[in-house]
Amino acid sequence: MGVAGARGPEAAAPAVDAVICRCEAVALGALVAARNAWAIDDLRQLKLLTRAGMGMCQGRVCQPLLESLARSWGWDPSGALAARPPTRPWAMGQVLPESSEPEHG
Repeated sequence: MGVAGARGPEAAAPAVDAVICRCEAVALGALVAARNAWAIDDLRQLKLLTRAGMGMCQGRVCQPLLESLARSWGWDPSGALAARPPTRPWAMGQVLPESSEPEHG
């Protein structure tokens, strides 16, 4: 019997319903199915077809998992998941009222 947190032959493989990308709710099974169905052979293609890594965090949370998965399939993940800011910069004046002094009443 394996020890909790053990790595190696004793460690259980992740379940197909394990969520890899939380923002887009992409499970491991969906990634495997997409790879097999479309004969995908790189992480960028997998990302574009499944939206894994394209959610609100732009892959900042799931990127290590996706890269590890890609390596286990023999792919080179370098450069496939370019993180982008989820929003564009804006000036504080765009969201603050004209007078930003606190009201004392």
